[in-house]
Amino acid sequence: MAGADAKNVDHHISDVTVYPDRALVTRTGETRLERGVQQLVFEGLPMNLDENSVRAAAEGTAGFQILGVELRRQFRDKALELL
Repeated sequence: MAGADAKNVDHHISDVTVYPDRALVTRTGETRLERGVQQLVFEGLPMNLDENSVRAAAEGTAGFQILGVELRRQFRDKALELL
């Protein structure tokens, strides 16, 4: 869950490469940022995600820098119901 100053990013799977023992899944999202330090959140990632494999990249017209990537696991009291 994002903090009060964090911004959730809508994202989708844009590319998948399947290997015999794993898959490389690329997710893409788009957002508009204001000047200053921002925290972006990608919710709904799979629980079996290898946290050592998470990478971030960005592109845009203004100068900016990714300061870090952090994976937080959120556990819920009640399982989410499937639609």
